[in-house]
Amino acid sequence: MSRTRQPRTRPSSMQGFTLLEVLIAVLVIGFGIIAMGKFFSLTWQNSGFVRQQSIALSLAQSKIEDLRLYVALTCPTGQTCLKVYDDIATGNETEGDFTVSWTVAPFTLLGGATGNYKEVAVNVSWTDLMGENRQLQTTALIAANDPRAVASLMQNYVPPGNMVQPFNRVLRVPIPAEYIDQNTSRFTPPGSDKNLIISNTTGNVIGGLDSIPLQIPDNTAFFLLSGYISFGSGNLRPTSNANSNINMLLFNTTNQPMPDSECWDDSHLSSQDKAYSDFITFTCVVKSNTTLLIDNQVTPAWSGYARLSLNGLTNSPFGWGTSSSSDKVCRFEQTPATYVNVTETLANQNFIIIQGNRNCPSASVQFQP
Repeated sequence: MSRTRQPRTRPSSMQGFTLLEVLIAVLVIGFGIIAMGKFFSLTWQNSGFVRQQSIALSLAQSKIEDLRLYVALTCPTGQTCLKVYDDIATGNETEGDFTVSWTVAPFTLLGGATGNYKEVAVNVSWTDLMGENRQLQTTALIAANDPRAVASLMQNYVPPGNMVQPFNRVLRVPIPAEYIDQNTSRFTPPGSDKNLIISNTTGNVIGGLDSIPLQIPDNTAFFLLSGYISFGSGNLRPTSNANSNINMLLFNTTNQPMPDSECWDDSHLSSQDKAYSDFITFTCVVKSNTTLLIDNQVTPAWSGYARLSLNGLTNSPFGWGTSSSSDKVCRFEQTPATYVNVTETLANQNFIIIQGNRNCPSASVQFQP
């Protein structure tokens, strides 16, 4: 009797991978590790490149801002100036692993005319982590704006309503005013010996002048009008300066001097005693000359115009002219040519005086003559 041999089987506890299977698995895992390593290496390189590029852009922008921070257009003869517009020129410097170079050229307008700008091209170069040379370039225009004229453009924004500042007084009260009590402050205009009494709730003048009665009628108010007079430099430089005899005059709509109104300035003071050494600071008290009906309430107001006078002249053109031997007055755009129905105190009514045959600088227009 014959028997059929059954094939021998491996017990389940002895089952596993063959050598070929193990080798294939090792190869797959190896390729995966290599791919992941290359991925992380590229990620590291890219992040390093982005970081270096960010640094380069920051260096380029910083250099442009540094070139813009000039303190004057030109340096007066015999003086030493730190940074002036005329000295903005081509150059280079090293910042760590980065080389910063810049070229400066006059900006040419359409038609070939040279504008009042300089064009600056800043190039930053460096070697990246892979040893490759990289560079970044940016350009900008630098305008020939007199820094002192730009300073004259500063103005305080007074929000609508009775917003208050320290001492619980409205923003229209001059900041240097001395706090007296919750209702009033005392203010001495630069160049004056008057002690004006200011209302902390309206910013109007309520005392300190002979023209102001002890009891001010409801249809009358006395407003402050103040600002600064600056002077051009370089080819705009006038013959007058911050110590010249320049005064503010006020006229009503019929071209007559404003009654019961008065102005002061610090043109007669030394540079050390001025509010700002290179400016003339002026302050006027203006009496209302009309009323308006606002929200069914009678509101005092004034209308008229202001003129700057040179050397005490009281008739037009008040000492100003348009020749190279005379000076002209430009007003900044936030300063109106005439005042119509003004119902509150006004600050930062600013002017700049330049040589008579020159054009007014940016953001200003001719005012006198």
